[in-house]
Parts: sequence; structure tokens; C-alpha cells
Amino acid sequence: MSGFTVKGELRVQADGDTLNIQIINLRQSYFNGPYAAGYWPYQNMDARTKYIPVNEEYVEAIFSVIYENGKVKEITLADDSPVWLKNLMRGFASSFQIDMENVESGDRAWYSRENTVHGDCNVQYTFENSPNSDYHVVTKAVSHISDCVNRSYKMFNSFYGKTCKNEHEFTPKRVKKMESEENLLDYISELNQQYKSPEPMYSDSTTTIFMRPNQEGVYTVEKFFTAGAVVAHPLGKKGSAKWTLANRTFILKSVGPSSGNITTEGTTYEGVAFEWENDRTWDTDVDLKERDYFFHNGYKIDEDQETLWNVVYQKIYDFVEEQKSHKTNYETKEDRDELHNTGIQRVQEYFFTLDYESLSALKEKLFEDESDEGQVAQDIFMELLPTAGTLPSAYLVKELVMNAGYEDDRAAAKALTSVPFHIRKPTKGLVEEWENLISFDGKKYTKMAAYMSFGHLVRRTCELAAPQAYQKVDNDHNKYAQQKSECLEQLLNPMIEKYFEEFLEIEKDAMNDLNKYVSMFANFKWGKVSELLQPIIHGETEEPYPTAVRVNAMFAVYENVIENGEDIEYFLPLVLDTSEEAEIRITAFKYLMKGNPDTTTFVKIFTNMLHEPNFEVFNYIYTSFEKMAYSWDIEPCNKDQQQFARYYLKYWKEYMWVRPKYAFGMSKTFSRTFAQEKYGYSGSFEYSTIGNQHSATPHVYEVEARSQQYEGHTMQLFGIKIRMEGIAESLSRKFQEMYFENWNFDDLKAVLFDQMVVLERSKQEIKLELTITLKNTMIFQRYFDQESFIEFFEYLTSFREYFSFNKQLALTMGTVVYEQPSDIGFPVAYYGGLTSTVNVEFDVSNGDDADDDNTLFFRIFNYKLSYNAQVINGMWVFHQDSTAFAIRQDNVYKHQFGQWAKIAYNTPKKNLKVVFERPDYRKPASFVMHSKTSVTITINKLGDVPTALVKTCPTCQNRQVLTRGDEHKTGRFFINEDSEEWGARIAGKYFDCELPEASSQGEMFKILGEAFVMNNKEPKDAFTAIVMGFRQINDYLTYFPKVESCGLNFKWSQSKYHPVTQTELSLTGSIQDVQGGRRYSLSGDIDFQGDIERKHHIAINYEYENTRPDIPMLYDIFNKHSFDMKVGRKAFEVGSTDYPEYAVCLKFDQTFPVDNDKYFSLELNRPQKVTYEGAVSFGFDSSCSNHEQKIIVKSKAATMKDSKRYLKGKWYYNACMEEKKSPKYRSSRSYPLTDACFYTAEDLYTLRKFKTDVTTNNIPRWLVKLFRKMEVVMKSKLWAYWKVDLKKQISSIDYDNYSPWVRTDLVFEPQTGTVDLMWMTNMETSEFKGINYMEMFRYGSSVEDYLPSSKFSPAMKLLHSHDMLNYCTVSNDQVRTYDNVTYGYQMHDCWTMVSADCSEQPTFAVFMKKDQANKIAMRIQMGGQTVEIKPAGYSSYELTINGEEIELEDQESFLYPSQTKVYSGVTEKHQFRVHKWDNTFSVDIPFITTINYDGHQIHTTASPFLKGKHCGMCGDFNRNKRFEFVGPEDCQLKNGNEMAAAYSWAEGEEEECPETPECSAKDYSFSDIVNIY
Repeated sequence: MSGFTVKGELRVQADGDTLNIQIINLRQSYFNGPYAAGYWPYQNMDARTKYIPVNEEYVEAIFSVIYENGKVKEITLADDSPVWLKNLMRGFASSFQIDMENVESGDRAWYSRENTVHGDCNVQYTFENSPNSDYHVVTKAVSHISDCVNRSYKMFNSFYGKTCKNEHEFTPKRVKKMESEENLLDYISELNQQYKSPEPMYSDSTTTIFMRPNQEGVYTVEKFFTAGAVVAHPLGKKGSAKWTLANRTFILKSVGPSSGNITTEGTTYEGVAFEWENDRTWDTDVDLKERDYFFHNGYKIDEDQETLWNVVYQKIYDFVEEQKSHKTNYETKEDRDELHNTGIQRVQEYFFTLDYESLSALKEKLFEDESDEGQVAQDIFMELLPTAGTLPSAYLVKELVMNAGYEDDRAAAKALTSVPFHIRKPTKGLVEEWENLISFDGKKYTKMAAYMSFGHLVRRTCELAAPQAYQKVDNDHNKYAQQKSECLEQLLNPMIEKYFEEFLEIEKDAMNDLNKYVSMFANFKWGKVSELLQPIIHGETEEPYPTAVRVNAMFAVYENVIENGEDIEYFLPLVLDTSEEAEIRITAFKYLMKGNPDTTTFVKIFTNMLHEPNFEVFNYIYTSFEKMAYSWDIEPCNKDQQQFARYYLKYWKEYMWVRPKYAFGMSKTFSRTFAQEKYGYSGSFEYSTIGNQHSATPHVYEVEARSQQYEGHTMQLFGIKIRMEGIAESLSRKFQEMYFENWNFDDLKAVLFDQMVVLERSKQEIKLELTITLKNTMIFQRYFDQESFIEFFEYLTSFREYFSFNKQLALTMGTVVYEQPSDIGFPVAYYGGLTSTVNVEFDVSNGDDADDDNTLFFRIFNYKLSYNAQVINGMWVFHQDSTAFAIRQDNVYKHQFGQWAKIAYNTPKKNLKVVFERPDYRKPASFVMHSKTSVTITINKLGDVPTALVKTCPTCQNRQVLTRGDEHKTGRFFINEDSEEWGARIAGKYFDCELPEASSQGEMFKILGEAFVMNNKEPKDAFTAIVMGFRQINDYLTYFPKVESCGLNFKWSQSKYHPVTQTELSLTGSIQDVQGGRRYSLSGDIDFQGDIERKHHIAINYEYENTRPDIPMLYDIFNKHSFDMKVGRKAFEVGSTDYPEYAVCLKFDQTFPVDNDKYFSLELNRPQKVTYEGAVSFGFDSSCSNHEQKIIVKSKAATMKDSKRYLKGKWYYNACMEEKKSPKYRSSRSYPLTDACFYTAEDLYTLRKFKTDVTTNNIPRWLVKLFRKMEVVMKSKLWAYWKVDLKKQISSIDYDNYSPWVRTDLVFEPQTGTVDLMWMTNMETSEFKGINYMEMFRYGSSVEDYLPSSKFSPAMKLLHSHDMLNYCTVSNDQVRTYDNVTYGYQMHDCWTMVSADCSEQPTFAVFMKKDQANKIAMRIQMGGQTVEIKPAGYSSYELTINGEEIELEDQESFLYPSQTKVYSGVTEKHQFRVHKWDNTFSVDIPFITTINYDGHQIHTTASPFLKGKHCGMCGDFNRNKRFEFVGPEDCQLKNGNEMAAAYSWAEGEEEECPETPECSAKDYSFSDIVNIY
């Protein structure tokens, strides 16, 4: 413990309701260090402590207190008394008051409003009047944070965020109070100041008073005791806490007649509110260049400025020296102390003490040093300057920016945006100075930062005007909060109005100028921002603003709207307005959910979404419901939303008309979270995309990192938002230029745009907007149009030849400073802060080996990274303005690595060579972390030890690390491998560690394992477990919620002897056409180079065989797949040790039953079987066949035997069979290409039975044990379903001679939704029956989605599920569009356009025409060529290309332009291909579309290149299912007949076609939909 005690005597003279009090004979004693349980250092049980007099000038302190009914009314204090002594007197008066009115009434318990040093508190009384005692006992208790208003405290918090654990419940007590309260608004104002949670801060006091009544009923106070505590407890149930205790005891020694000689002259104060010494208001006129003070309580380092800035100068160089030293061992106390004392926070804290002149002088002196160390020191200064948080530092930043004091535009912008985050006591004067930056003619990023930082600074000035929350009600209960109201009305709102007038004058297409102001409004955040921007957001201006501006404006206002309770009125109309753009509606919904939507709002949204016409909106809102329901357990501010989402999601799943998707490019949102319940913190990454109906790529991509602490606080760490248009189209144009360079577009343009008068689909120019937020505050916002994006891209590519970056970067992630009085009257403070620095040295050059003809890409990378960080948090108690008693935790981090690497790529040889250095043994890549908690006593003179401590406790040290003793410390390696075989060393060690978790290696791996489990993560999948597991470890090491000391040291380097100095990797790839398929090969050498060469070789081959035509967009899987890999080591010798050849081989083969003669088939009576064979072998031989150690896997998978019986219960099977029997498909030898038949095929060919045999031979002991452990884990998870038949006692295993074999039989039963597993080994047979798997996984997926298929390609299935590919089917009376909408129509006699590319350079158009019976003819226009296929008989067809008839046999293809005929397999490059199989034709335009035709239907598959460019009967391909009747002029039609008429094409003038129906671009009526699946 660290603390002090004061003894003294009080002389009290009573004069009516006035007490005149004199404090005499004050003595004090200090203590710092450990003490035994049951022992109190100040009880003089030994000679460790003694008392000495307090300074003579304070020996006699006189004050007077006037009471009214026993409660303090006024206090008079001598003017010459120091502030700390005045507060000590206030502390006495604060405790020594009794509600005599209620005492005399006879009540046993009550509440009384009393003025205390903490504020106006609702004090709880109990009164004991025992007949067995002479005393009457009054007990008073109060929790200051929850029971007091007008609290006297100070708070600075740059972590921002929101605390939601303080939501008030309408308890019976509160309801009773509200019913009896005359002024309800005053009572609500009182409630809004109260914080009920004990985390992270708690403060209370208890007073016990013993009173003896005389015969007249007059009470004499015989003695009273007070006990007060202030506790900082931010790390949950199991985390460390820091607290202060303030106890007092007063015992009546004697009573006698008053001489009346105690008199007080001074100032009389109403009440006993605590007085802050270094205090000022937001509009105080102060000199911005004068020294600022960190604390409000009067404590400051009492040294002259020259001394202080020289200390900072030395501290900076000490830090640089420690950073640049490649020191990795910190085993001794001296080394650890040096690591902590040279930490970045120790440098930063001295910046707080400097005035403007000292900061300027320090800068000048640092910039005189031109050495490498001087450069780093200069960077440290320039990086820490804006984080100092003082007025002088902010003023100097502003001066440096305006006088070109920063090295470049970006550095100046970074400094400007940093200042408002860290400024602790901003004033109106600083705001006025900062406003000069708005008119300053800076470069683009500086200009951007000036607007953002100005808005941010104005807001922070008002937010920090008082720590109390802003309230509109003005009364005696919230007098401090009125300072915020004054700032809002006198500073913030006038600034908002001023710059809003300027904003209105900007042209609507000047995006960067518009966004510059909107970002300023976003950082203003409060006041009139939401009121003034509402017409712009709601599109109510005369000339509408761009969507991007409206969306950014919503970010600017949403927090203010929520605080004003207007979120539903503000955002809900936008969400439900179907005429609004999807991005507007989605953004409004996102911010609505951050507010307080009620159940009525949820049911309204839920009901509207059941019939929502816009799929992007529907999909985003549905996925939001899932995110809220499943992942918001960690969010303290959204509990109602989570409950509502869970409730309505249950019904939504029952009533939805379309299944939502988490596909690429679609509007969606999801999050990955972890929760560490025992320490009270959690974290998340939230992702969202907003799709673009005209593009396959997302329109908006946004990622946000969030953190939650002490189960009640939530904050954004950072957010990145990219809004982009035209990227996919630009890539498509580049592809067309390469693949269709000789393509003739003119003929098709004439048909589409001249003859059919189709509206050319507009070309999307590139537009890119990047927004970065930090703690929900904009720090970067930039818009790029086509021209500026190209300039930006060229700027990035300019670094191809040479790039160098050498910079020290610093970031103070956050600081919190909380100050309040103790019950005695001494000030208490809690401080927490995290500052980190990264020293980046990075150089890229092209070296001397680069060829001029660019066939050889060659780069040399030299890099060195040093990361240093320090986290300090602790509790301080201050005494006499000069002494600070503290307990604080200090965590330091030091990571360093850096080598060189060479990368070369030879284009003709397809060879990639990478050479990279391995860290030197003496300079390893390292990770060092150390934490310690200390108790300290310091004074305000640098380097001095407190005299009072030396005198009162000679054996005490002024700094003492908390420890249980050296015998409890661990210093051991948990991994230490120095391998000459690999020429590398890896070492991990605990040092100076008292954690119980470090007691064994098993404990450490247990903790690591717990970090990666799924139990505390959402969603519960492997990827989330890994990603969030690493974040959980990072957060644990950052927060380090333990009080014990502990260090962690991890190193990676060359070995000590015969090291590998560098690694050379050389890889050569090749692609070969083989019979019916291709082989992809990758081979190369991996050489570990040093004084001894360790050569390795790697060979990887993947080969597939395909007996079907080489059409990229075919859905079918290839017949055979083969993968093999071999990694081998050549023999080498290290010293006297021989390392023989060694190789590891992997082989895997798959065989699928593929039908070659049909485009689409349903094998209903024959199960499909797939075989898998694999083998892993390893041993001391380069030949895989000679290996004795092997693991062989053979597996067979099959579809269900009775699949037809099972499918009869499915709607899609029955629908497919009915379609097959219909007149239009009856004569076809293939099944209809409809959704019902495709769903049937997908279900039919799903593999649900898996039989696997695994045999092993001579595998090593560790692998056998690993197998047994995995077996135990599996059985423990499935123990409820387990039936076992032991063949042999487990204990009898001889691990050295045991080769396990395993046979498994896994069967999925879709009818029951269960799976059966049979697990047989040579030890036992286990059966697990009826394991339920049909419960839907979260985020809309199920086990069925992951079962493999015997027919369909997983890659193509993935592309279809992500809507990267989609299909349209047209028959003579029905169309199934790309957006999965089916509608009917009546055919006419003209050609009708089915599907076409309607961009400025159209690649194809597909037409159909009525032919004999129920059949149709097809014509395709592409690249100036015409392909026509029409029925020539019952089952024969005529194929013509450019009017010339082409005869094709079954399974034969015609390639154009070579005009060659080939059969299945890999073929030459071609512009299009026509393939015939059985009675079906496929026409393939590679990577654009594939068209299948069988005389009854046309089935087209579209690639993502057609998104936003498609037109025809197949719809507009934009995922919007409700508006599918889009005519040639890009407007809405009424039904399928109008669609057929609108897309009719009169081939000649004599041909009569239906009139084109009229339509209106504004008439978006719902399509007359037949079916949506």
C-alpha cells in the first residue's frame, strides 16, 4: 500500500447554529510498501513508522460552519489558507452534519438531501435507539456516483464511445418518487446525473455517529467514524482493481465552557463543495502560450521551464537509444526498470509541463541534430506534440502548419486531426486561433484536415466544458451542466450556422468541397447540425444533393438525432420510402438501429420487408436482423434491438418470399465478435456492403472495429468506408479490349440501337470515395472522379522503380483522467493511457539486375520495424499540493524485426525467385512485453525523495513493486529450440512472472487454446475462432488484467552454430494440355543458405480430366482430379552429424460419374458414386514408393439409394415432373431447364453417404498420441449419442508398435435431419446415432449447403450462390429471368430479343422466334457473326453460321474464327464455340455468356460482366425482383405480353411486328409475377 495518516486535535466552540473550529497539533506519517495480513502500519506495532509535525504555517487552521437543522448551510474559511487545507476543512464539515429534524421525529430510516464535498447527495440514514445502550447511533451512507447531483468531479476521456449500463429502470421506489415530485422535470434532471453501475468507477462513504442525549433531549456527539472509498474496477469480475480508502475517527476528549476565542475571518461559502485549484471555463481568457496543467487539483511539477525542456530532450534521446538498441533480454531488475523508464508514456508525460516557448526551444534544439538518431528524435517530437493535449502544444501545431513546419502535406494533416482528440482543456481562444486554418491556403490534405479538426475542436470545447451530461432543463440540480448549454448556444451553434451558409453556396457537383463541409458538420456532431441537414438528407431541397453527400450527412447527424430522441421520426420514413435509392434507405436503417427503435418500429419494418421490392434493401435489413440477434450479446447499448430482432426473425423465416444471401456484391452486414466475460471486455469487427444493381462488385464496402469494456461501455476503434462506382465496368472494358480486340460491334449496335431503338445502357465512370473514422470522428475523407483517380493510381505506380519511407509514427489510442475528492477532502485521480510508436524504415529499389525489356521484374526490399508501446493506469491521492501517493500498473511492449528480401519474376520462363534474410542470432526478430504494478510516493520536485517518508518510515522506499516474493516468480522457457538442422532458433520465455498461469507449459497452452475456442465467439466457425482468437490474445496483453508482474520474451533468428543466413525460394510454373484436360505444375527449390547448404525441393501438380466440352460456365464438375505434392530434402552434413535425404509426399485423387452425352440429366434410379483416394508418406528416402511410414485414405461417397422416394416429398421434384409431362416439354428427350428441375438435380446429386478407410504403417509415436487425443475430443463432444463396443483394453496400447486404422461410415438423413456415424478402429467400434444437424446455422446457412455434389462443380456453385453467374430460361410461353422471376407471355411471329449486352460496345444478342408446334427457333448476333438454330424435324435441327449450314455430330464442336471442328476437351482460343450433345446445342462466348438450346427452351448463363448492361426478356439482371418488366427504353412495362412486343425485331421492312407499348420511366409498378423461388 501507499498512503499517509494525519493526527491532530479539534477545538470546537458552539455559538447557536455556528461552530467555530480550530485544528491544532497536526502530525503526519507516510508509508509505502508491503505489510502483513492483520497488521496496520500506522498502529505503531513496531518502529517502522512514526509521526512528525505538519508544516508550521498550517499547525493552526481555523474555520467556522453554520448549520440549519444539523445540516451545513455555510462555511467560512481563511483567505490565506491553501486550497488543500480549505478542502480538508470542507471534508470535516461535509461528514459532520446530521439531519436532526428526522432524528427528533423518531424515524428509523430515511433519506436526506445534504451538501457535501462530492455534491448535493441523497444520504441514506438509519437511527438506532437501543434501550440497552446510552448511545443513540446514527449511520449515514451514500454512493456518490449514483446518489449525488451537482457532483464535483473532473473527467477527460479521449476514448469517446458511449456507456449504456446506466439505463434507469422504473422501480417502485422511483415511481413513488415521480408521483410525489412537484417538478417532474427537475427529478428527471436529477436521474440523468446518476450512474448506478459500480464499474468502472465507484465512490462511497459511510459515517457512524455516536450521540448521547441528556435529560433535556440535547445530544452530544461522543465520537464518529467515517470511511470512504474510491475504486477503479474496469476489468470485470476477475480483473485487477485499484482503490483508495479514506478513514477518519473523531473521539470527544472533553467538554467545557467556551471562551469564544476562536474567530474566523475570511470568505463565506454556501455549502462545502470541493474547490479545484487549476480550473477554468470554456470561455476563460487565457494565454495560449502559457504552461497548462495536467490535473485540476493543484498538483504540478515545480521546476523552471529550462529544466523541464532539458528533461524532455534527454527523455526523447533515452527512448531513441532504447528503441534503436537491439536489446532483447530483460532478466535483471535494472534492465526492466530501464525498459519502463524509457517508455514512450514517460516521454509524453513531460510534454504536459512545457509552455510554448519551451516547446519551440526544444524543437529548435532537436532539429540541430542531423544524425540518424536526431532524425528519429525529431520524428518523436513532431508525433508527440499534437498528443500532448495542452494549449501551448496545440498552438505550436497550428503555427507549424501555417509556417510549413511539417515535412509534407500528409504529416501536417495528421497533426491537425490529432490535436482535438487529445486537448484536455480547450478554450474559446484556441477555437478562434484554429479557425484561421480554414482560410489558410494549405495543400489538399491539410485543407481537408483543417475543416475536420476545426469542427472536432469546437465540439470538444463544448463537450469538455463540464464533465456532466448536457441537459436542456436549467435548475439547481444540474448547475455544472449549464456550462455545456452556454457553450452550445454561444459557440457551437453560431459556428454551425456560419459554415452551413457557406455550404449552401457550393455547386452540387463539387464533391470534395461538399464533403469537406459535411465532414466538418460530422465532427461538430451536436447542436443544430441535425436540424439544418435534415432537408438535404430527406431530399427536400430544390435541387437534390448527390447520394454520397446525403449519406455522409446522415453520419454527421445520427448521434445527435439519437440523443434528441428523434431517431424514429428522422430515419424511419427514409427506410420505408421505396422511391428512395437503396443506399439512402440502408444507411437510414443502419443509424435507426443504433438508436432506440421500439417494437412498433420493428413490426413496421418487418411487415414492409415481407413485400419489399428492392432486394438490396431486403437483404441488408434481414442480415442486420441476424447480426443483431446473434452477435450483439456483447453490445451493452443495443439490448432491446437484440430482443426484438430475435423475436421477429423467427416469424420472418416463416413468411419470407425469397431467401437472403451473404453473397459477394450483395447488400449485407455481419460481424465477428469475441467476449471475455470474466474480464468484462469484448471486441468485434463489423462488415457491411451495399450492392449496386448495375455492377457485380459492391457499391459500398465498410469495416468497423469496435471494443467494449467493463460490460457497459462501447466504442468504435476505427472505421473504413469505400464507396466506389465504375470499377467493375472499367475492368470489363479492359477485358473486352484484350479478348475482343478484333470484334465487330457495329452490326449489333445497328440492330439494337437503330432498328430496335434500345436505350444504350449508360457508361459508369470511376468514382471512388474513401472515408476513415477514428472513434466515430472523421479523420480522412477524399473523393476521386475518373480523372483524379487515374492521377492517384499513377502516383501509386510511380513507386515501382524506387520507394523509400523512413518515419517514426506515434498514436495515443486514448487517455482517461478522472478526478474527484475523497471523503476527507484530499483529491483523488485515476489515469489510464495507451501510447504506441512504430519506427518504419522501408526501401524498395529495382536493383541492378532488372532487364530493360521488362521481361524480368526485380525488386529489393529493405525493411526494419520497431514497435514500442506503453500502457499506464493507476490511482493517485494528492496531499498538500506537493505529494502524490499512487498505485499504478505499467505495461511496456517492444517488438522489432527487419531484414532484406529480393523478389524477381522472369516472365518468359514463368519463374519466381524470392530471397529473404533470416535475422541474425545477435539481432533476432523479437517480441518483449513486461507488466508490473507499483506503489509510489512522489513529490513535485524532480529526482527528490519525499522528506516526510524518510523521516516517518526510514525503511520504506518511495517506489515498491507489488510482489509475493522471488520464490513465486517464474523464469523459464516454454519453447527453446536451436536447430542446426534448420539453421534457426526459436525461443519463448517467461521472465519475472508471478502469474499462476505461467507455472507450467500445459497452463500456457490451455490459455492459448481457450483464446481460439468458439464458445465465446460469433459466428461459431473456424475462421472467426482464429481471427478473433488472435484479437483476444492481443487485447489480453494490452489490458493485462492482472496485478502480478510478468514478462514475455519471444525470439526468432539464425541458429547459434552453422546458421542459415538467407532462404532462396525459386518456383517455376507451367500449364500443359493433356488428353481431355490440363495439368498445372509448380516446381522449385527451397535453399537454406549459409556456411552449409541445405537444399530442398518442392513439386506440386494438379491435373484434371474433362470428357465434356471446354466451356468455362458449365455447371458440371470434371471427371477426374489428381493432386500430388512432394517436399524433399537433400542430404547434408552439419559438423559430425549427417542428415540424410528426407521427403514428405501427398497424393489425392477424385473420380466423378459424369455423363458426357447430355447437357442436363436426372438419374433418378441410379445412385451416383464418387471415389476419393489419398496417401501421405514420409521417410528417409527421396522416392515416395520406398517410404515405410504411410497413411492411406480410401473413401467412397454416394447419393441416396432411395432418393426418388425421398424426393417425392419435395415440391420442386413434383413441379419438375409436371413440367416434363406438359405439352411443350413432352417431346423433348431432356428435362426442362427450370428452377424446379435444377433444385431437384442439386438435391438428387448431393452426396450423403461417406465410407472411409484409413490405414497407417509405422507412423511415429507422437502422431499416434495425437490421433488418440483427437479421438477423445470427438467422443467427448458426441458422448450423448455414443454406443461403444470395446475389442481391447485401451491401456494395453504399445505406442511404439501400434499402427492404428480407422473405418468410418457417415450417413446424412435429410428426412429426419440427423446424421449417423460409425467409428471403427482396431481397438473398438463406436456408433453415434441420431445426431441432429438440421438446425439452421446462423447467418442463413445449414449443413446441407456444405455437402459435396457428385455432379456440380463447387466453384460454379459458389459463383451462382454469390450471383456472380446467373441463368435465364425462355420457352414459348414463359420466361425465368436472371433475377429469378418467372412470368408468362404470348409469342408473336417476329424475332424477340431474349438476352443482350446493351452497353456501348455490345458483344451479343440472343433472339427467339415461334416455330413448328411448341418449338422455337434461336438466332444469336455476335461480333458481326450470326448463328441460327431452328427445328428441322421431330428431333433434328438446322445450324447455320452466317447463312452457311454446319453439320455437327454428337459431342462435336465448331470453333470460330478457325472454323474447325473438335470433340470434347481443351481447345484453342476462340471467339465463340457451338457444341452439340444429343439434342441440345451450346453456344459459348467465353467469359460473357453460354446459351443452351434444345428447340423447346433457350437457357442463357450470364457472367458478372453483364451486370448493369443487360436488356431483353430475361430482365435487367440487377437483383431487383419486383421490377422485371423493363422495356428497351429502360422503363417499366405492365406484363409479359408487353415485354414480348417491346423486344420484337422486324428483320425486314415487310415484316409486321407488334407495336411497341408505351411506358413511363417514373411508373415503377410491381411486376405481375407468376413465381419467385
